[in-house]
Amino acid sequence: MGIVVRPVTYTGTLQRLVVTPLLAGPCSVQLWGGGGGGGGTNLGTGGSGSGSGYATKTLVLNAGDIIDVAIGEGGGGGLTQSSFGAGGGSAGASYIADNLLLDTRTSVGTWGGVAAPVTYPSWYPWFNSHAVSIPTLPWTYSVNFPASKDYVWQIGADYAMTVKLDGVDIQSISDYTGSWNEPSPYEFTQYVTAGVHTVEIVPVDDGGTAGYAVVIQDYGSAFSGGVGGAPGPIGLSGAGGGGGGATVLFVNGLLTAVAAGGGGGAGGGVSAGQNAPGSAGRATPGTNNGQNGQSNYQDGGGGGAGGGGYGGGNGGLPVYYDEGGTAGSAGGNFGDSVAEPAAQLPGVLGAYGAVGRGGAVSTKGTNGLAAFTFDVKGTWVKDAGSWQPVQQTYVKHNGVWTPVQQTFVKRNGQWAEVTGSVDTAPTFNIEPGNFGVRTRSNLP
Repeated sequence: MGIVVRPVTYTGTLQRLVVTPLLAGPCSVQLWGGGGGGGGTNLGTGGSGSGSGYATKTLVLNAGDIIDVAIGEGGGGGLTQSSFGAGGGSAGASYIADNLLLDTRTSVGTWGGVAAPVTYPSWYPWFNSHAVSIPTLPWTYSVNFPASKDYVWQIGADYAMTVKLDGVDIQSISDYTGSWNEPSPYEFTQYVTAGVHTVEIVPVDDGGTAGYAVVIQDYGSAFSGGVGGAPGPIGLSGAGGGGGGATVLFVNGLLTAVAAGGGGGAGGGVSAGQNAPGSAGRATPGTNNGQNGQSNYQDGGGGGAGGGGYGGGNGGLPVYYDEGGTAGSAGGNFGDSVAEPAAQLPGVLGAYGAVGRGGAVSTKGTNGLAAFTFDVKGTWVKDAGSWQPVQQTYVKHNGVWTPVQQTFVKRNGQWAEVTGSVDTAPTFNIEPGNFGVRTRSNLP
C-alpha cells in the first residue's frame, strides 16, 4: 500500500483505533489543538483568541496496540455588550476523566454516612455548594488517590477547622475562609502517595451557623479549555472568549502527545480587550485544564480563558474602571517537536484547512485535528481471519509466470496505482465517555 494518511477531525467524543497487523510498524502523528475564542466588544474592541499549539510524535506500533485521540474543540466567542454574569465564551471540550476525589457534600464519611448539607444566605456560592454541618467530633473520609503526585485541595469553614491527612495536620483555617468573608475557598496543593488515605476534618463551632467544606481534585485528568469571564454589572461590556481544548494522544492508555488549546481573547470596555495569548502563564503539567477567565465585579470587560494543554493555560483578569480585560494563555505542548501559537495562527500551519485558528471578535475558535501517517508496506490478504503480507505477486502471461512490478486497480473507469490514501486508511471508532468540559476556577 505504501503511505496511508488518516486525518481525524473533531466529533465531540474520544476516538479509538485498535492496530491491526496491516498497520503495525512506523507511524507519525501531527496534532493541533482547538483555537481560543474572541472576546466581546463594548466601545473598545474585544481581543482575538490565540491559535493552538502544535505537536508531533513518531510511533512504532504493534498489532493490538490501542490508540485513543481526543480532538480539542475551539473555545466559544464572548458576547458583545453583555450584562453582568452572562456572556462568557464557552470552554472548548477535550479529554476528561473522573477527577473529583472528595467533596464533603456528596462523599461518604464517618460510619458510612453523608454529612448534612448546609446553606446560609450570606455565604458565597462555592461555600454554599460544598459546605456540610457535622458534629463537633472529627469527621473522617477514606480517599483513593490514583497516583503519587500533588493534588489540589479547596477548603472553607465557618467558623474554623483543621484538616488532617493520615492523622497529621496539613492545614488549619479560621475567620470564615470561603464563606461570608471571602468569596473563594482557601486553595493549596498537597503531595499524596498513591493509595487509600484518611482525610479528617476537626471542626470548631463558635455557636452560630456552622459549615465545613473540603474538595480534593486531580486536575491532571482534564484537558478542556476554560470559560470566558463575564463583564461587570455597570452598563454593557464585552465578555471574555473561551479557551480551546487540547488535542490529546494516548497509546495503550499512556499519555503520548498533547497539542495545546489556544487562549481566549479578553472582553472590551471603553478600551480594547487584550489579544491572546496573554501573559497569564500556565500551570505546571499535572494541572492540564484551562482556567476560567475572571469575571469583572465592577465595570468593564471580562478576562479571556486559558486553553487546555500539558500544563493548562491560566485565565485573564479584568482591569477595572470600565477598561478592557486581559487575555488568557494557551496551554503547554508535549511531543517529539512542539510549537507555540503565533497570534491567531497555530504553531504550525498544516494542509488540512483552517484548523486550530483563534477566533476574531465574539467568534469561536476553530477545532483541532490529528493527522496519522502509516507506512504500510506491500500488499496484504486476509487468510482465515488474519491479515498476512503477500511476499510476491505473479501473473501468467503467454504461459509464463512473471513477477508483478506494481499493482493497479480500476476505479471509476480509470486505472490507478495502488498506494495509500484516505480511501484505504483505517477508521477511528467512537469511544463513549471521557470527553467533555472540566474547567479550573478563577475567583477574585
